[in-house]
Amino acid sequence: MKKHLRLKMLLLAVISLFLYSCMHDETTAESEASYLTKEYTSKSLWKEDEKYIKNVKKIFEANADPEYFKNKHGEVAWNYALTTGEESLLEVPVIKNGKIHFTLVVKREGNRVYFKTDPNEKSKNFFEILMFKDRKNLSGSLKETSKDPQARSACITITKTVTWTDTVTGEVLQIDHFTETRCSPVGPYLDCTDLSLNSSCGSGSGGDSSAGGGGGGGYPYTQEEQELADYCKLLREQRQNTSFQNNLTNLKNNTALKKETGYIQRTNGSYTYQDAATQTEDKNSLSLPNASLQANKDIMGYLHTHVDDYTFTNTDGDEEIRKGIKMFSPADVAYFMNMLKNAQDAGRPLSDVYAVMVTSKGNYEIRFTGNQYQLKTFTDAQVKVFRDLYKAEMIKSTDLELTFLRFISEKMNVKAVNLYKMDDSNATNYEIRLTPEKNKMTTGCAGL
Repeated sequence: MKKHLRLKMLLLAVISLFLYSCMHDETTAESEASYLTKEYTSKSLWKEDEKYIKNVKKIFEANADPEYFKNKHGEVAWNYALTTGEESLLEVPVIKNGKIHFTLVVKREGNRVYFKTDPNEKSKNFFEILMFKDRKNLSGSLKETSKDPQARSACITITKTVTWTDTVTGEVLQIDHFTETRCSPVGPYLDCTDLSLNSSCGSGSGGDSSAGGGGGGGYPYTQEEQELADYCKLLREQRQNTSFQNNLTNLKNNTALKKETGYIQRTNGSYTYQDAATQTEDKNSLSLPNASLQANKDIMGYLHTHVDDYTFTNTDGDEEIRKGIKMFSPADVAYFMNMLKNAQDAGRPLSDVYAVMVTSKGNYEIRFTGNQYQLKTFTDAQVKVFRDLYKAEMIKSTDLELTFLRFISEKMNVKAVNLYKMDDSNATNYEIRLTPEKNKMTTGCAGL
């Protein structure tokens, strides 16, 4: 009897082990399929710079020999990529034989990116927990300290905290802390052959771990991301200009007026206040100096207000509520294009030309990111037709930014003009552009 019972228990144990093994294999297979999928879908606990991660992944795939890299190092789990400290520094786990082989650290310096290996055990342990630990519910926090001014190179301390909670009760079960200081460069550079058998690592030697970054090594950054970095830099430098910032603040106080006011900036850097607008039967808009006149061809930028809703009394004594549309108008875009044409004729950089709109709901700027073949000019009659169509669309719009970008692209055939929002509270800038599918894409400038 006892022998029969023991045999039965042994059979149960074998069956349980078999079931566990099957379940474990299924879980492992599902996990591997999840983190090795070609489609990038962030599984990080933190809000990341999606665009930067996708661009780095694109660079890697364009230059890597996938079979060579897989056989030598393993698979890159892009879904768990994490930007740390700033958007130009990225780390992503490399998986081999079901374990973290090392962390791949990606550093962007200027218009090139460098891939480096980091065997740091803290980083490996962090990604082991994030990817493989058998817990259902977790949350995280990411904190950084300021760069050490005494350090020879840029250093930053990252604290990663992962909190595990019970899926039913919400009880905190475990907290894991990971603190490490990262300095650039981190770890040895990957050899040229580590990415591609035929690669020359741009124009550099690639594998020299003492190179210290920069120079001719690394891989070219994507044109789209470099363009974003260039224009973010222009906006950041512009907002650091005291005169520009004072003018912006002054116009912010004018948005409650019943007329538009503004400034023009000439190529010598001087600003001139514009207050020629008058409240009339058909408009309250600001008339800027005629950009076609020789005396005004050195105007490189302008700032102006778009006012709040207000009550207008006509000549018969009747009152009406006039809506202040808090977005650039077709007339604004036409003047902007005239400034671009003048800059082109004079041989000045088109990237210097700008237009700013100040409202009580936010400040915006437009910049041209195209080439001379995309420049257009408009007649007054054309602008009038656009104005009536535009007004009808904007009054019913629930997304002024998207409606504006679609209108100038589809109706005015103006391409390569991006919209930038300038946040009031912390001087953050955001680029807003259309995707190929005509949807809106917003990207923050922080860290660029």
